[in-house]
Amino acid sequence: SREFAGINLFTNEGIVSGVKPGYFGPSRRITRGEFLKIAVRSALPQEHLSVSPSQKACVRDIDTGSWLHPYACLAREHRAIGQGAFFPARDISYGEALKILTSLYGYTVTPVPNRDWAEPYYQAAANRFVDLPMTIRLDTALTRSQAVRLAAAFMMESRGMLDEIDWPEWAEHIYFLLVFVVIFCALKQCVFCLFVCGVISLCFVFVVFC
Repeated sequence: SREFAGINLFTNEGIVSGVKPGYFGPSRRITRGEFLKIAVRSALPQEHLSVSPSQKACVRDIDTGSWLHPYACLAREHRAIGQGAFFPARDISYGEALKILTSLYGYTVTPVPNRDWAEPYYQAAANRFVDLPMTIRLDTALTRSQAVRLAAAFMMESRGMLDEIDWPEWAEHIYFLLVFVVIFCALKQCVFCLFVCGVISLCFVFVVFC
């Protein structure tokens, strides 16, 4: 699935690691602090991920000695977070994640009157097709896999690679087999066979792209 493709991409680039060796915990919720680190590491070049130890705290509730401190400072520089309390241990919502990512990537955000505060950030992401392809409330807490999929979409879009599909080898074989069967059924004018192929094709698309 695209979620596990995002996990694989970020793992290979050293952006994320598991909750323990060999286990990522995709269904576990992700905290605001954990997501901020992923967002900053994926959005900003590695060479800029350093902050002088003597620098004062950038956010009220993140100490200078915390592992999160350099990421918080960079996020604040890009107006992804404010100077007040960040509450890094809380679960992050979909809307909060979108606000951080759209700020880090410099998206144009247009106010949306009389809507949820996070709606403008969602619209900015949807306009570039980097929002999560599912029905989900903006105040819903994200899982680790959803968070990585979202951040990976932003990163791939910034690199002009959002439309690239990494087809598994087995998917290519099944695709060509389905094409052959459909052509054969059409030549034989077998309506039932075409119906079965249509159902199988829908299942194939769901497995590969979802």
